[in-house]
Formats: sequence, structure tokens, C-alpha cells
Amino acid sequence: MTRISLASIFVLFALLNIYAQTFESTLQEDLSIRWTTLTDQHYSIDYPDNWKLDQSGQMRMSFILYNPQSSDQEQFRENVNLKFKTIPIDAQLPN
Repeated sequence: MTRISLASIFVLFALLNIYAQTFESTLQEDLSIRWTTLTDQHYSIDYPDNWKLDQSGQMRMSFILYNPQSSDQEQFRENVNLKFKTIPIDAQLPN
């Protein structure tokens, strides 16, 4: 019984060590991200400089930011976008 417990504790410590090293590596990658600021008369947004900025007005968006494509098979890219819409002063809000 003691051998099993000691072996279990050893495996647990080994796994925790691997996890800690992976976490530290991921943290270092996150800290190395450079940021770019997009500023307009109505807003300002900071975004990672490896994201693609699209200000073409597509779909009447002020901008669209796309994350880097991770593979050619990727069918969806995370994105952030902003669209302004004018609301008439006499507009009725839904109940």
C-alpha cells in the first residue's frame, strides 16, 4: 500500500511540474504580444499587432479585426467589429 501511495505522489508531482512549465511558457508568449491602437473620432481600441485590420467598410462596419489564421483548413476566424447605427430621436423602444 505504501509503494502505491508513494508512486502516486511521485506521478502527481511530475504532472504538476509539467503543468507549471507549460503555464509559464504560455504566460511568456502572452507577455510578448505587441499592441497597436486604432483611434477614431468616436472610439479607440487596442489590438494585438498580428491581427488583420479591415477598414474597407464591408457590411457597413467601421472596422473588422481578424485574428491570425492558424491553418489553411480553418473555416472561422475570431473577429472583433464595430458598426454604428443612427437611431431616430422618436424611435420607440420595444417593451
